[in-house]
This record gives sequence, C-alpha cells and structure tokens, in this order.
Amino acid sequence: MAKTAILEQEPFLAPGQFWCEKNNQRLDIYQCVNRQNNIEKLNRNSRLYQSLKSCMNCLQGRKNRVRLEKRSQEKKKYICVKCGKEQNERLKLGFCTACYSKDYKKRQKTEIENLRKKVSEMSEKLKDKEYELTLDFKDHPALLKQIQDLSKREFRGPAGQAMWILREYFGPVEKKNE
Repeated sequence: MAKTAILEQEPFLAPGQFWCEKNNQRLDIYQCVNRQNNIEKLNRNSRLYQSLKSCMNCLQGRKNRVRLEKRSQEKKKYICVKCGKEQNERLKLGFCTACYSKDYKKRQKTEIENLRKKVSEMSEKLKDKEYELTLDFKDHPALLKQIQDLSKREFRGPAGQAMWILREYFGPVEKKNE
C-alpha cells in the first residue's frame, strides 16, 4: 500500500521533496532532518513531541540526512578573479570578501578625492561671487547614503550635513564686511 502512495504522489513532488511514508505527507528533505534533530529537545508530554515521535529512528530520515551531508560536501567552489582563492560562498562581482572590501574602500577613497577636487575647483572659480551650490549624487549613490546616515545620527538634514562637511574640510568661513 505504501508503494502505491509513493507512485501516486511522485508527480506532485517539487525538487528536494519526498513522500514521507510514516506521516503520509509530502515533506522537504530539510524539514525531515530538522524534525529528527529537534525531537530530542522537546518535552515528551508536548503535542509536538507526540506528532514527531514517528520521526525517531526513521529509515527514510536517515537516508535524507546522508543525502544532505553529501550535498553540503559537494558545494560549488567559487574562485576569486583577483587573488584566485577558492571559497564556498558566493562572490560579489567575482571577488572574494577580502578583495571586494579592499576594492570597495579604494573606490570609495577615489570618489571622495574626486569630489574634493571638484569642490575646490568650483570654489576657486566662484571665490568672490555669491553662489548656490547644487550637489548631484547621481553617479555617487553610496556617498549620498553615507551623508544621509551621518545626517540622521547628527540630527541634521542631508543639506545641512553636506554644509557641515564642507565647513570642516575648508575651515571656518570669514564673513565679508559690507
């Protein structure tokens, strides 16, 4: 009878699922193994323990555990394009975590340096004129996010935070006597 139940249910199984003969239901392999792991932790008088009691020493469960262990050993290896180091976890833009962090910090420094150059060039051009400065963060969303985070911490608006950063960079502003 169990064989017919398996045959009838197989077309409806998603990848990674199986038909549990003890509970007569479709289960994910991870759920099966978690049931076996957690049953020992439960209070023997609880309803959950009573419902999972059939999972103890289950032959299908043992097979699923072996299957999961094989999967974890066969995990895909990723190779960093910069240093060539193998990793089990996915890579960001082809870099391992260490190389990505170094590259990100380097990019961030150059962005800040470029911004400083632009600001100093603009300030030289507009030295004796009154002006309104518009900052365009279209190409620098990470920098905008940093300014927004700083402004929240300092209880300022993003525009006020940008002005504060400029004042800190250039020093105190001398007012003209009119």
